[in-house]
Amino acid sequence: MPLNSVYLQLMNRRILFIALVFSFLLSACSEYNKILKSTDSELKLRKSFEYYDKKDYDRALPLLEDLVSSGVYRGKDQAEKVYFTYAYCHWYLSEYYLAAYYFKMFAKTYPGSRYAEESLFMSAMCNVKNSPNWSLDQTETYDAINELQLFMNRYPESARRDTCNKIMDNLYYKLETKAFENAYLYYKVENYKSASVALKSMLEEYPNTRYQERSMYLIVRSDFLLASNSTDKKKLERYEQTIKSYTNFVALYPQSEYKAELEQIYDASAKAIVELKNSNKTEEK
Repeated sequence: MPLNSVYLQLMNRRILFIALVFSFLLSACSEYNKILKSTDSELKLRKSFEYYDKKDYDRALPLLEDLVSSGVYRGKDQAEKVYFTYAYCHWYLSEYYLAAYYFKMFAKTYPGSRYAEESLFMSAMCNVKNSPNWSLDQTETYDAINELQLFMNRYPESARRDTCNKIMDNLYYKLETKAFENAYLYYKVENYKSASVALKSMLEEYPNTRYQERSMYLIVRSDFLLASNSTDKKKLERYEQTIKSYTNFVALYPQSEYKAELEQIYDASAKAIVELKNSNKTEEK
């Protein structure tokens, strides 16, 4: 068979296939539009769940929205499942703000429902999804922590409690990271006084932070560099503060990888203190 004939046959098959697919899509769209415009609530209910089960959330959502807004099942057994599934559609479509609202409203509207606990948990999880990278504003991270805590307060015996605690640990780590990086920025631009203050503040706010060792190391360095670059009147006090920061560090991390470096800072600070005190005695004479 000539190549041209083979090519034409292949092209004709492709065209036929595309036409069949297009025809099928048109038919499916036409059927869906009929369902959407229908006044048959039972049909919409059945089809919305069918679409949902097939993970076709884009089609399930408008049908469920119509059932929710019309209130046709208000006070009936189907109402809970309709509202609950509606909230989940928003979740699966990554519409987390709307999903959070509807999950929380469900838990409030149906507190005795078998879905109530899951709804409140999912509301919190939506807030977790909205929590941004550590470098951005963390308002939504705080919201997520508050919502998870609200869930655990409401359901203290929940099987999801351990999951909530792990998620909260990760959220707190994000807040710790932001606080540490903000403080570390002062160090990098050689604003050692602000760096020391910010790092100490971060440790007070997050006493169990994973950044504790590195923060305390940077505090010693910041205090030392601040003292080294201070006027003679302030050097003595600031070298003494360096010694205190060093002592606090080695008490918690006696085997730290930073120990050798910080010992040199300690020795230099102790030597400077002796020299400054001797100088002060000489001036007094």
